Amino acid sequence: MSARSYNADFAWRNGFGGGLACEHEPGLFAGLDPGSLAFVEATSAFQLTAGLVDDGYFGPATFAEYLATHGKPSLQVLGYDVSYCQKARKLSHQKMRDAGFVFFWAKASEGRTIQDARAREHVEAGVRAGSDFGFYHFHFFTLEDHARAQAEHFVRCVEPLPEASLRPVLDLEHKGYKLRDDGSIKYGRPEFEAYKRDRSGYRERMTSQMLAWCERIEELLGVPPLVYSYPSFLRDRVHRVAPGWYERHQLWLSSRRLSQPHEVPGWTLRQTVCQQSTSQGTDETRAIYDKQLVVNRAPWGLAELRAVRN
Repeated sequence: MSARSYNADFAWRNGFGGGLACEHEPGLFAGLDPGSLAFVEATSAFQLTAGLVDDGYFGPATFAEYLATHGKPSLQVLGYDVSYCQKARKLSHQKMRDAGFVFFWAKASEGRTIQDARAREHVEAGVRAGSDFGFYHFHFFTLEDHARAQAEHFVRCVEPLPEASLRPVLDLEHKGYKLRDDGSIKYGRPEFEAYKRDRSGYRERMTSQMLAWCERIEELLGVPPLVYSYPSFLRDRVHRVAPGWYERHQLWLSSRRLSQPHEVPGWTLRQTVCQQSTSQGTDETRAIYDKQLVVNRAPWGLAELRAVRN
């Protein structure tokens, strides 16, 4: 292994947002010993120039020690995700596949009533290209627990579509909520204020809804779904549950930050089976689709993402 790839692998697994350092500063680690002070200083310098906090995550551990603990990640298993925001007629899934982006997630549904208008176009094009694909559901947090109903809506949306080869995904996020001066809603939904009013109650509801959605999906489809979210959400807005649950419902993590993005409460590093590194695309993807495109990596390979039914 060359010094450059040696250090690139180490930097990737130590939180450089799925290889952002390697993509933006490809020569940053060339020739440096991962156990040296110079390597530690280089990682810190990259964090600081990106305007991020140097939190001490990059210590003097050597690449060999890290490999022994976590195994070697893959920098090659690339994917992306799509929704109605991407025009299926302009995004060539065949060109993406030819460029090495071998899997994608397509948004299928939101809440209890919304179906993604472009899901069929995307997955049919993906099938023709020979890509692996799966579907995700954007969860609507509600004060009353409608999670099982949302799961059933997701299943109704995907049943008429080509069968996915990848596991279903629950997208857990929390959008902003703001009122105009006259009291009308500028954006968001009133439920989004619940966290400010009662954080403990919110966390209990969100955790309950996460568990209920995943349970209902497994009952209906026979496949344990993944969970998509970002570190701060999982730290602040979801309670921990039994360790065995995380082993069955691994994590697709949005980790565009460079500062320790891979360690989140509940899930181990090895259980982060998909990682979203950017929402702006890369030089390669922009040559194919010049609009916003989310890029993902499967650090442990596609086998971890595949829909193996019980």
